[in-house]
Amino acid sequence: MATHQDSLGFIAHHVDYRIKSYVEQADDYTLKMNEDFEYFYRWHSEDMYKIQLLLKHYRKLKEVVNGGDLKDVFNFMMAEVKRIEKRLLESQLHMSSSSQASNIAFIFELEVEQKMRQEYLSIIHNIEL
Repeated sequence: MATHQDSLGFIAHHVDYRIKSYVEQADDYTLKMNEDFEYFYRWHSEDMYKIQLLLKHYRKLKEVVNGGDLKDVFNFMMAEVKRIEKRLLESQLHMSSSSQASNIAFIFELEVEQKMRQEYLSIIHNIEL
């Protein structure tokens, strides 16, 4: 049976790994963007935007994990799951902005929220309080 410290260590390692991986991907995309922006924009801007959103979520989770209390981490992730579910179930499914880029970004945000919900639930199911 895993201890609280083991579970917290597992989460910290997972979060650090994700952040490192996403930063490396963002760095690669930045190089591509600087080489040929038009090509980058057409083929990689969606991925880059989603990576930035994922990094935002994981960095927020890292702050809670660094607090060192497994119950706080668990409560944070459960609150995030509930917030995301509420947003996905109760909010509009599309924006009605005159900016097409804003409308597309909104869809990408919803997709990232779905992914983070799955991530939080996966982590939650692998820890014991």
